Amino acid sequence: MPAFNIFDADLGGSNFVVRVTDGLVQYVIDGDVRHDITSVSGFLTAAAQTLDAGVAISSGNVSTNALENYEGGNGPVYDAFGTNPSISSDDGANRVSIGGSGVGGSYRADFDNMADQDAFEGFANDLLGRATASLISTQVGVQFGDFKFKVETSERDDDITQVKFSLTETGNIKNGWADKYVELIAADFGGTLTGNGNVSETNFTANQASRTGTEVNLGSSGVGGKETWDFASEADAIGFLAAVKDAFATNAGSRLDDFIEKFADASGGTQIRDGNVSNSYEARQIKVTGPDKSIVDLGSHKVGGKEQFEFGSQADAQQFIDELRDHLGITAQDGKVVDEFIFKVSGTAGISGSETLVGVDEFVEFAGERWGGTQTRDGSVSENFDGSVQFLSDTEVKLGPRGVGGQERWEFDTAEDAQGFAETLDTIL
Repeated sequence: MPAFNIFDADLGGSNFVVRVTDGLVQYVIDGDVRHDITSVSGFLTAAAQTLDAGVAISSGNVSTNALENYEGGNGPVYDAFGTNPSISSDDGANRVSIGGSGVGGSYRADFDNMADQDAFEGFANDLLGRATASLISTQVGVQFGDFKFKVETSERDDDITQVKFSLTETGNIKNGWADKYVELIAADFGGTLTGNGNVSETNFTANQASRTGTEVNLGSSGVGGKETWDFASEADAIGFLAAVKDAFATNAGSRLDDFIEKFADASGGTQIRDGNVSNSYEARQIKVTGPDKSIVDLGSHKVGGKEQFEFGSQADAQQFIDELRDHLGITAQDGKVVDEFIFKVSGTAGISGSETLVGVDEFVEFAGERWGGTQTRDGSVSENFDGSVQFLSDTEVKLGPRGVGGQERWEFDTAEDAQGFAETLDTIL
């Protein structure tokens, strides 16, 4: 399941994002996933403190279902009728109060001035308000099978984006894995960091490292600044120096494999499958899996066999993934906009009231089923799909190729139904 950014706003000079990753709600501030923030209330407090570090907080328990564009489940939703707390302000006290639906008790923030109060109130309304969309067009008499319906097409007011993960530019790595690797090796010998340099994963020359008594100096080649470690005994220092030289030897095997195993162990993970991770591994297919989503699978790209680690919870497993990406220089970036268009179909035949379809992919499935079609291949129909199709036979329709990931095909009972389905897509999309 991909990750989605369901909220993105700036406040007090910082950027605040809410991300849903495999159903897990995560809070991101200035690009960093804040694993120390585990609730909406904590996220609200962090936002309030960017405006006023001394803001007085009375913390109620705000449910994750109160978040706009989220109502439980694995991904974003269009929650126009979802959980909606009440947000009010008291200008005399410079206070913002949040209570009612989805809030246990009352969340309250007291500021020193009205400007901060107003800014926070706007932020809270954006974070917790109901999803909205703006009407683009209304079309009546749209044919679906034997019946005609009215279709109202709207565009979601908030952008929901799928998150893509890719390597950062050289030099922008937050915390290179080699530097962390040295730290984990030092922990095996009880080392204390006395000079904090930055060890390069490509240029570090381990043979230059030297020892003076209980202190080890990693040298200058491939080390930004100066990195030194002190140990309780000369034996520990000698053991650390030998381990570093062995790990970074020119003919060493996959040191990244060893690093990941050490890092997983330090993060509370237990290795359950032992594959061989290449030094060029990029975490392209890393994911959580298992019935409780507590197992991390490193994927098959640049991995020989299967490499898996089990953690105590999904949150712990995801934190390992997030931090490993940081060490490997993998960062999150906005990808494609998803579920941008909202379709409201209303009529008399087979629909009680109206039906709301979220996203082009869902609308296509609705139309195909109304025309009596069977989906034979399920592609990913994106928001930029323009309704174009190809007829593979009189009764088989293939969508795209523009705006369709993979292949999407539909089979119909008659040529007339296939043609009707194609015309419906062309009319609406």
